[in-house]
Amino acid sequence: MVDLQMEVEDLKLRVKALEAHTMNGMGDMTVAERFGSLHDRVDMVGDNILTKMGTGFQNVNRRLDLIDLRLGPVEDRLRLMGDRFESIDLRFDAMDRKFEAIDQRFETMDQRFDTMDQRFDTMDQRFDTMDQRLGRVESDMTDIKAMLLSLGAKAPEQN
Repeated sequence: MVDLQMEVEDLKLRVKALEAHTMNGMGDMTVAERFGSLHDRVDMVGDNILTKMGTGFQNVNRRLDLIDLRLGPVEDRLRLMGDRFESIDLRFDAMDRKFEAIDQRFETMDQRFDTMDQRFDTMDQRFDTMDQRLGRVESDMTDIKAMLLSLGAKAPEQN
């Protein structure tokens, strides 16, 4: 049993030597103590990071609150501008309806002028026909005068 105890002591020394060489900077500590120490350090770093992040987020939140305060009047102005644009749109819609009515009136006037143009064209044709008839009458009158003069008739005196 003494051999066994000596062997255990020898193994403990060897494990300690291995632990000392395997994990530098943490001499005279067991692996469990080293892992516990490592976890404690990680917890401290995590807490430190969370504290820094919390402070940073507080600063960011403060800045965002200031931006929100600045944007409040801008939002109000934009809302007011939107309302104004809506009223302007309503006015333009009313103007569009008036212009459509005016366009319809012009179309009606165009139709009336087209009808008048057709009537004038018809009148021009009638005048052309009358001019042709008058031309024939004048030609016939000239022929009649010539015949009368050839028969010895005298032209009536003109005043």
